[in-house]
Amino acid sequence: MPVAVLGSVDLPPGPGFDHACVHPSSGRVFVAHTAADTVEILDGPHGSHLATVPGCPRGSGALTLEGTPLVAVASRGHGKVLLVNALEGAVAGQFPVGRRPNGLAFDPVRGGLLVTDVGENAVSLHEIPSGRRRAARNLPGAPRWCSFDAARDRFLVAIREPAEVMGLRADDLEVSAHLVIPAIGPHGLDLSATLGLGFTACDDGQVIAFALDGGEERFACRVGKSPDVIFHNDATRELYVATAEGVLAVVDTVRGVVTQTVPTGRGAHTFAFDSHRQRLYVFVPDPPRALFASAS
Repeated sequence: MPVAVLGSVDLPPGPGFDHACVHPSSGRVFVAHTAADTVEILDGPHGSHLATVPGCPRGSGALTLEGTPLVAVASRGHGKVLLVNALEGAVAGQFPVGRRPNGLAFDPVRGGLLVTDVGENAVSLHEIPSGRRRAARNLPGAPRWCSFDAARDRFLVAIREPAEVMGLRADDLEVSAHLVIPAIGPHGLDLSATLGLGFTACDDGQVIAFALDGGEERFACRVGKSPDVIFHNDATRELYVATAEGVLAVVDTVRGVVTQTVPTGRGAHTFAFDSHRQRLYVFVPDPPRALFASAS
């Protein structure tokens, strides 16, 4: 079935959202409301706005921490990561991480949170929930999004220039791979363990699929202007790609072609995907609202 928009809910004023995530058991959706310095919480299954968590200046990355009740949110304005209790809707802790934290990835086995810093072109690894720093390293360029590759026990970090996805060992952040991306500005990043593929959305309007073993390109396709956040749906073998021009592109990851484009709203470059309920939540900046869509 194609992606279908089901409705929308208004969000507090302030035209600007960044990354979002879903807490699997409750279906709650968390989004960094960058323009308002808050984290907004939605009741995904019922399509309503639940609460606003203040105290997150210039919020950026948001990530559910698997195996815990926590959601991590990066605050570029404070140089910290906030830990929000997903069920209580309140800040449970916070810790400093660097000048401008952005991307987040989590190793649920060791309880390690990787944080990319776009102010220092660096990454750091922190224990959850204490925030104690385990390791850190500089990067060859500006980091974008990142993911945890459980099968290969590593983190993957998209680097804008040189255009690559860098592999870092999960225990100590030693470099384990340089996966060259034949496009300009790798940005959004997601993985499919089922297909053995990684996907990155690039600033030149392409999505590149690459083998997680070896890094060979599997396909490239154009999805629209300035693609950003991406999520892969293993159930349907589809990649969802949000673009700044207000379109959600749907890519068939078996054939490597765009099969659907869903109008969302100009500037809607970010969304969350609930794989359990097969729902998408797209965040539109003006007027600020969330679109709810069925994924299958």
